[in-house]
Amino acid sequence: MRIFISSLILSTAAMSAVGCTHKDTGGDRPVAERTGKLDLALQAVSESGKVYRLRNADFSVSGNIGGSFTVLRSEDDPSRPVLEAFLTPSSYTAVLNDGWFVEQVDSLNGTAFAVQAFLESPQVQFFDIRSDEETFVRYDFQVDGRRVTFGPPGRLIVGFNVHEREGGAPNGLNPRRSLIETNQTAVKSFSLTAALRAIQVNSGVTPEPETLYRQIIDSYASAANGKEPTATHCGDETTDGSPSLNGFPILCDRLEARQIDNLPQWFPIAAVNRVDLAPTDGANCGQQRLIFANNAPIGNSRMFMIIEAQIPNPHPECGVAACRPLADFWARQSDMSDAFSRGERLAAAFLTGDSELAAAGFKPFVDVANLGVGTGSIRTNNFDDFE
Repeated sequence: MRIFISSLILSTAAMSAVGCTHKDTGGDRPVAERTGKLDLALQAVSESGKVYRLRNADFSVSGNIGGSFTVLRSEDDPSRPVLEAFLTPSSYTAVLNDGWFVEQVDSLNGTAFAVQAFLESPQVQFFDIRSDEETFVRYDFQVDGRRVTFGPPGRLIVGFNVHEREGGAPNGLNPRRSLIETNQTAVKSFSLTAALRAIQVNSGVTPEPETLYRQIIDSYASAANGKEPTATHCGDETTDGSPSLNGFPILCDRLEARQIDNLPQWFPIAAVNRVDLAPTDGANCGQQRLIFANNAPIGNSRMFMIIEAQIPNPHPECGVAACRPLADFWARQSDMSDAFSRGERLAAAFLTGDSELAAAGFKPFVDVANLGVGTGSIRTNNFDDFE
């Protein structure tokens, strides 16, 4: 796969210099100048959730009038997402010096590794800073990865973008569409609320997604501290007088229990095709998964919920060959360049039913029958209460 990180933006926002305003008395003293703010974004999160950083980057910024010169260095503080400087309104030249590299950051493991990257735009860029205006300068890179927008979240200054040039596997399949879909435009077709509601609707149960969510989350609390009376609580099962689950010791209470009122804060990060889990005899057609994340400020601010639906074989007498329509459904995702359309198609298959799959005997993926003991599951990966 090849993508373009485009527009590492040097953003300049002109603003008044602080503490340097003087009244003009008509003499030779200059009226206070206004300065421009130069921002260089160094970090970004891709649509697939990957974090990229521009490292060992030295930007030489020189004024074309007056000879001013400064160097902005990413390594002065590699953890900073943005470099900043204040410049007098003028014409400038920016040079990205040799020696830079792009790394992908694994925030979960606290590691980072370099990825192959190429500078696509000219190494030398020219720009003007004007009072009360913004100027943007682009540096284009080509890297392996997904589309990202570089720049600190919540700020007006946008950093550099990654424009994707996707390439499929030799067999014509794009694994980022036919095996795992993480494009944010696509997965926004899902929500945890909608998924929990669909589980109940497809099972003939009155939909109460908020209650179902509370039952899941309140299982991290003991009965004494729980907030949902209909939930099975941590410590309801004991082994030798200590809280346990299936005979194994567990910790009660956990910080994850504080997520009980946070259903709207969950967001989708992936839809996953695990038809490869189908046994060779075709007893079932593997799993279809939805992954949601939550970064609410509780503990370590990271929790995941994975809905893993084991898909029944609609014609078990035909063996694993009867699972072929499911594989074909995902294969056709590779031919769809529009992420929104891919997401809508997946949402139908998971939540309400896809017409082509229905014709082959497949019901909506999420259903209590596909999530029970001996089939699939709803599981969580917990890092709120984690050391």
